Amino acid sequence: MTKKTENELNDIVIASEGEKAEAEAPEINHHIEKLEKKIAKLEKKLEEQKELCGKHEQEKDEYINHLKKERAEFENFRKRKTAEAGVSYQNGVCDAVIKLLPLLDNLELAIDNIPDDKKDDDFIRGLINLSKLFKDTLNDMGIEEIEAHGAPFNHDYHDAMMQMDKEEGEEEGVVKQVLQKGYRKDDKVLRYAKVIVTK
Repeated sequence: MTKKTENELNDIVIASEGEKAEAEAPEINHHIEKLEKKIAKLEKKLEEQKELCGKHEQEKDEYINHLKKERAEFENFRKRKTAEAGVSYQNGVCDAVIKLLPLLDNLELAIDNIPDDKKDDDFIRGLINLSKLFKDTLNDMGIEEIEAHGAPFNHDYHDAMMQMDKEEGEEEGVVKQVLQKGYRKDDKVLRYAKVIVTK
């Protein structure tokens, strides 16, 4: 085959392929348009899903924040109620003790007025032991007698009923006599000590 024939054949093949390509071009273009439309629809759907996902993410964050807030409020409520229950219990204990203090006063008064010849009597020793048990129980509950006799007057713990002139060697403003014992639990005064103070 000559060079000329070969070139002519090449030209025919190229022309034939060009005609074929031109014939198929509308079909390929139609296919490309269909694919581009599908891609556009899918991109639009993707954007919608992203937007929906963003809304759901925001709702999730709002629910989590709300749950955290509710949990914190409940924890504060629980702590407050526990503290209030403790305070209520302590107030109940203090109220009960305040009502029992006159019983202790009268028991101590009876013991202080026992004649010397009766102090060895079993009944009297039982009263003394009962008074000691009462005081020990108060101590176990954290209730202390307020120091008064001979102590400087302290308006936080003492209630001055009257004043007496000081005697030689005594200082002014000192508790000379205790008329009724006072009691406290920690810093809370259950009953002030009723005292007579030197002036």
